[in-house]
Amino acid sequence: MNSRSRLASMLVMTTIAWAACQPTHSPVPASPVSVQSQPPAPTVEPQPYLSLQQLAESLKRAPTLARLTKLHPPFDSLQFDKAMAYDYNGAKGEQALYIVEEGRLAPTIVAQQPLDGHDVEALVGLLYNKRAYGDAPAFCFEPHLGIVFYQSDSIVAHLSICISCKRLTGSPAVPAHLFPQVRLPDGTSYPADGLNDRTLQQLRKWLRQWQFRSF
Repeated sequence: MNSRSRLASMLVMTTIAWAACQPTHSPVPASPVSVQSQPPAPTVEPQPYLSLQQLAESLKRAPTLARLTKLHPPFDSLQFDKAMAYDYNGAKGEQALYIVEEGRLAPTIVAQQPLDGHDVEALVGLLYNKRAYGDAPAFCFEPHLGIVFYQSDSIVAHLSICISCKRLTGSPAVPAHLFPQVRLPDGTSYPADGLNDRTLQQLRKWLRQWQFRSF
């Protein structure tokens, strides 16, 4: 066999060997694995504020107050049988949120404390007293302490107090004659209607006692 014949034979044998090594069936493409994504776990929104039911139940359990005889005007003529202290958020955008607006409690109350007769007499005696004032209040007003008085579960009086800015407002209003007058060199004067340090110290003492936030 000449060299040309041997080369042709080798090519034929190589082709046969290569064909024998190839798969007899086309490979089946693997099906993509479908991984179904799990839905996110439902989130529970925090409920930082007390519900109307919680507020009503606490008011129902509050002690009924007998006629108190050691109250400063104008509370000495006010008819009420229960009183509550509230820790609440009093900022409403750029405005203040009072503890009572349009006859209803603020919806931002985080804690509450029923008051007994001794508490009421001490609180009214502190705030409706000339010795409670004398400092210059800040321009801000973001109250966090509310005091509400009830008669047969209806609101009859309330106070909104901002300790950090030394101011309070409410109904009935603090009589203007309780504010010391600061006289200026030009002969004019203005009322120093900010709560003084002694008063703020006592208010903070009550906040700690009631486990309220302190500001």
